[in-house]
Amino acid sequence: MTKSTLVSLTACLSSLLSLASCSAQKAASSTCNEGDPGCSAVGGSTGAVGGSTSMGGSGLSTGGLSANGTILATGGAPSAAGGKVGTGGAGGTAGTTSGVSVDPGGKAQAKAGDKTSTANDYLNLGNMRLINNNWGSIALQKAGKSCNAPMSVNVNSDGSLGWTFNRGNCGDDGSHPDYPELEFGVAPFGTTSSLRTTPAFSTTSLLPIQVKNIQSASVSIGNFAINLQSNTNWNLNIEFWLSKLDPLTNGDAQAYAEIMGLWGWSAGAADWKCNVSGQSVTSGGKSYNLCHQSDSWGTGGTWRFFQFQASSSQQSFAGTVDVKAFLDWFYNSSYGSGVSKDYYLTRIEIGSEIDDTTSGTCTLKDISFTINGTTQGPLLAK
Repeated sequence: MTKSTLVSLTACLSSLLSLASCSAQKAASSTCNEGDPGCSAVGGSTGAVGGSTSMGGSGLSTGGLSANGTILATGGAPSAAGGKVGTGGAGGTAGTTSGVSVDPGGKAQAKAGDKTSTANDYLNLGNMRLINNNWGSIALQKAGKSCNAPMSVNVNSDGSLGWTFNRGNCGDDGSHPDYPELEFGVAPFGTTSSLRTTPAFSTTSLLPIQVKNIQSASVSIGNFAINLQSNTNWNLNIEFWLSKLDPLTNGDAQAYAEIMGLWGWSAGAADWKCNVSGQSVTSGGKSYNLCHQSDSWGTGGTWRFFQFQASSSQQSFAGTVDVKAFLDWFYNSSYGSGVSKDYYLTRIEIGSEIDDTTSGTCTLKDISFTINGTTQGPLLAK
């Protein structure tokens, strides 16, 4: 990532016995309360820097594995302590490392069977984090509403990822969804921004990256599915963010745009009528139509918002999303006229917005992210 982050990581590698001293102080948690869907991606706690060292002399973990456990990009050579590069696979979804890594926030790497039900807690997956993002229900509770919305995220025994949700009637108007999610990268807001509830460090060395330096950016998903017990207000989505400045080195990175693509949505979500039409993106062989757009989104109307929808709503998705295709569309459209390519792609998220009287589970299998030819998938401890 940035030089300062790499220097910090190098310092950790120099002495495995003092690795704990490199753990960063957790950022003070602040609940996202924008009060609109543009806040959906904001949430969580401290996370992991990709390629962190394995404890117990096991060396550097791999940077990413394919669905069958083949190493796609290693995080580095074995450590001086005589460890080996971790290999293996779990359920055809997540690779495993030969030891337990601890991220800069002090969170140990998750293993198959791990789960958290704590609000805005997360599971450390090496190159990414799985966040129990309860921002919407917490904001409603702080506003004095009765909102019972238990939720948890978990790593399944086969290595797939998932979450469980059971949100009651919180009296919401649809603008305060909870957002269980897989996050790859870092929030676009900056190190001292009050909007940042995820860590000030990235999960991966691949992000953030300036748009001008992106040759390729994509996400591959074996299957992402929702199983509903009560079906009122939900969606399945991918979203990514642009900021004007590097959020790793600036207190206020000036979040610029939130771009979201929906694969599935409920009838309740569809009641939010489209305000634009006639714009579309072809990504990974699938067409996405621009449905909602605003130039004043989030708290104080400080960033832009673009929401695309697939041609029809489905309760599952499998395939590839070409993130660069969305970026190319933006910069070649009237919306992107004059916008600098010095801006940063900061993070990519896969998640589901869950609102009132909606319960069920989601399962995410065989997920990997590729930036400029380097692919990373989730990594689990044995």
